[in-house]
Amino acid sequence: MRAQLNTILSYIINFLDKRMIITLIILFTHNSYSQQNFTFDHVGYESGLPDLFMPIDLVQDQLGFLWITSFNSLVKYDGYSMKVYHNIKDSTANNSLFIDSDSILWVGTSNGLSMYQPEKDTFVNYVFYSEGFFIFNYRTRTIQEDRNGLLWICSYFSGLYSFDKNTKKVTAYKHDTENPNSISTDTLNGIVIDDKNNLWINTVSNGIEKFDIDSKQFTHYTFNEKDSNSIGSNYTRTMYKEKSGNIWIVLDNNRFDELNPATGQFNHFRLDAESEMNSIYKDEYGILWIASGLSGNGITLFDKNRKVYTHIKHDPLDTRSLKETYSILIDEDRSGVIWIGTSNRGFEKFVRQKQIFKQYKIELSQSRILSITGDSSSNIWIGTLNGLFRLEHATGKYTQFKNEKNNSNSLSNNQVRSLLLDNTGTLWIGTINGLNKLDIKSSKFTRYLHDPRDTNSIADNVLECLFEDSYGDLWIGTGLNGLDKFDRKKNIFIHHKNNSNDSSSICSANIKTMFEDKNGTMWFGSGLVYDGMSRLDRTNNTFTTFYNELSIRGITDLYIDKKNRFWITSYLTGLSLFDRNTGNAKAYDMNSGLPSNYVANILEDNSGRLWLSTHHGISRFDPETETLRNFTKEDGLSVTNIGVNSVFKSNDGTIYIGGIGGMISFHPDSLLEKTLAPNIVLTDFKIFNKSIAPSEDSPLKKNINVADKIELSYYDNSFSFEFAALDYRNPGRNQYAYMMEGFDKNWIGSGNIRNAYYTNLDPGEYTFRVKGSNNDGVWNEEGASVKIIITPPWWQTWWFRGCGILLIIGLLGYTRQRKLSKIREELHRQSEFTKQLINTQEAERKRIAGELHDTLGQDLLIIKNKALLGMKNPLKNPEVVADISEISSSSLQEVREISYNLHPYQLEQLGLTKAVESIIERASKSSSIKFSYELDNIDKLFNPETEINLFRMIQESINNILKHSEATEAVISVLKDSEEVSVNVKDNGKGFDVLISKSKRGLGLMSLFERAKISGAKVDIDSRPGKGTLINISISIPIN
Repeated sequence: MRAQLNTILSYIINFLDKRMIITLIILFTHNSYSQQNFTFDHVGYESGLPDLFMPIDLVQDQLGFLWITSFNSLVKYDGYSMKVYHNIKDSTANNSLFIDSDSILWVGTSNGLSMYQPEKDTFVNYVFYSEGFFIFNYRTRTIQEDRNGLLWICSYFSGLYSFDKNTKKVTAYKHDTENPNSISTDTLNGIVIDDKNNLWINTVSNGIEKFDIDSKQFTHYTFNEKDSNSIGSNYTRTMYKEKSGNIWIVLDNNRFDELNPATGQFNHFRLDAESEMNSIYKDEYGILWIASGLSGNGITLFDKNRKVYTHIKHDPLDTRSLKETYSILIDEDRSGVIWIGTSNRGFEKFVRQKQIFKQYKIELSQSRILSITGDSSSNIWIGTLNGLFRLEHATGKYTQFKNEKNNSNSLSNNQVRSLLLDNTGTLWIGTINGLNKLDIKSSKFTRYLHDPRDTNSIADNVLECLFEDSYGDLWIGTGLNGLDKFDRKKNIFIHHKNNSNDSSSICSANIKTMFEDKNGTMWFGSGLVYDGMSRLDRTNNTFTTFYNELSIRGITDLYIDKKNRFWITSYLTGLSLFDRNTGNAKAYDMNSGLPSNYVANILEDNSGRLWLSTHHGISRFDPETETLRNFTKEDGLSVTNIGVNSVFKSNDGTIYIGGIGGMISFHPDSLLEKTLAPNIVLTDFKIFNKSIAPSEDSPLKKNINVADKIELSYYDNSFSFEFAALDYRNPGRNQYAYMMEGFDKNWIGSGNIRNAYYTNLDPGEYTFRVKGSNNDGVWNEEGASVKIIITPPWWQTWWFRGCGILLIIGLLGYTRQRKLSKIREELHRQSEFTKQLINTQEAERKRIAGELHDTLGQDLLIIKNKALLGMKNPLKNPEVVADISEISSSSLQEVREISYNLHPYQLEQLGLTKAVESIIERASKSSSIKFSYELDNIDKLFNPETEINLFRMIQESINNILKHSEATEAVISVLKDSEEVSVNVKDNGKGFDVLISKSKRGLGLMSLFERAKISGAKVDIDSRPGKGTLINISISIPIN
């Protein structure tokens, strides 16, 4: 891993400003100015490490995962969760890790090597045998690779081996007592390969060995007390090759050496305290990290150039200090995190960015800090709830100034809310009980207290802020009585009080902050919600107030930056940019990215960026790009609830911030940000919330970390992805966005949420993409992606659809043929009906013609002849007149009968009910059949056309009885309800087969059904041979 980091570390160091590097290096050395607290994050069992896990080795693979090995297990870590691989088959311990030039992970075990297969998420084991016995004994200590791709392995008791990855051949290099050119011992602790492809081996007690891989020659380096350039001891524990190519060797008795492989010369070093050393590592800033063993001295930092040691130990009073003092290994990942493996608590994670904020001594953390300023000697003055403190730059000593009950030359009150160092070097202190002036040389205080009997005394004892303008005037903002200006020559206070009846008075009785612009205009802000801000006109001593125009409520600070932009902060509305010409303000609040709408104050750094103090940390705002970067406890910030006056910027640009938890300081230029985008990986794939392992029978053919395609069935329609940005500094602040191409139209920002869920996607092809950022907002836009193929159900497959289309075509053809057949049948039926109708009409005409000719015609001829006879001798033939009268009456009756049959007159004259009753009576009189009937009044229920059709249907039904039934009785009922009229015509005649009758309908039945169809009526016929006939006619009554 260390070899892989060289290129990245070189880039970072070349990129960084030298001043930044110097600033950071100072963090790792003793500093009398501040107490440097190194903070660590713990990664242990609560993070997923298995029980009894003691880290032995750590590497970072090509994707960015961290692999950590212990005696009994192997862990893969993505910054959020750990996947545990328990002892690999045929191995009792996993001891070393290595990533080769092909990016393959190798695990050194007690019995050989194991090679990781990322696509299957499994291991291939290579067990080393010699004459039937395991070659290795106890454990593999180190794995390295030479420039030819050959792996070199050293074991604790079994010597040195090479392994050819292609042929899988193992070659042993053993100590041979008969051969002085062989390796001096088989008890080895580690190996490194130098830049010239030589192998350097550190033995347990025989110094170190140099092995020329090409010539296969060993060179021994042992301790020689007469040679100061020889190795410092024969007892070597571990080795580490740094970026320059030099090799660091950990020896016994607090000693460690630096070897120049090119010259074979050793430089000797000794720790400044008794400590057993387990591991050594040189970070990107040239600081050596040394892990202590059983001595329990924690971590030692060594600045080789300055010969300075810094010790990092566990502090039981500091929860963020090093948890464990027995350290085993130290390494660094690509995001710059230093990992320290401890004996029984997992890992300590050291994030360099979290060390930028210097924490000051414990005295200050016991009291809330309310105000800060600095003097010309670079001393820092700190106002707290417990008095005034001076922190001396030269010595780091604190001096406290408190109220002394019987000493009028002491501080008037211990609650120091504001501090001001004027242009004469005088320190002014605002408390909740008056104004104080401190003579720094004599440490005597002069008090200025409100005296209700003296109008020239200060207006109020509760003071909010102090300010000295360009004219040398001292302004005092009070909590309850407006604004005062102190005339130092006359020693009097000039009052500017709020008057609600005077629009030219100061805006409020509470003046929280004030500032002077480059034109000499003074601005004053009120901390009360609705009182706004005032501008002073010095010519007439009047104020212009802004409150209705402002959306800003509860002003905490006013500031005009180098570009003359006017900034206002509030405890309700965040940060605002005020336009002095229009009176309008542009707001930047939580919706813009601030962690809180409570912003206490503003400082501008030397680069023009604004630093904002909030109740949830500090924020850096770039006015040019309008971008924010928030710093919280996760970044190493130890103070909260920062006060309105508790910030200060020194002449060198260092910013001091105080609040609950004490005081911190930092230089804005030292807040390094990583410009290297993190690798984005998919870490899990679930179907119905169950993780899917790769296999031939699984939808996931490859491990999700490297999968390029997932094929799902239609039924696997609820699935999710888990992903990670492999920046380990503060994983909880990495940001993500994802989209399913083919489904989502836009990227979905998920913040720090690492899951994406999808349900009920249609069959088809999609591509899931995810991108992410590191803590500093640097995005990996390429991210990770995987193709998703959702196969359709069988009813959506091409073959099923093809069959379906053919079936539909067939059904449509069949339906069309059926429809055409019915149309043809209907046309044939209508043709037959028309033919029968025409024939019937002709027969009826013939019958009527016959009747008119045979009866009426003959009668009229007889009447004519008799009339002629009577006219000749009317007196002699009186019987002729009687015959004429009788024949005329008979003829008239026949005409009436013909007329009735053609159209019954009762239908118009008497109504439908009477017409029906008439045909029943006529049928009864004209036959021997006994007719009975029941008739409801159905007059005027239907239109005339429907009435005649209904009448004809009843008439046809009765005619059928008369003509065909051979019945003796018939019952007719015409009944109505609210919805329909129901007609039943029943006889006890011979009946008929309805099915046969339907296929051979006569004109009567056809006419019956046709009239029913025209009228919207329904006709049912129930008849069987010998069982009589029932005809039911039902017709709906129109609503209107």
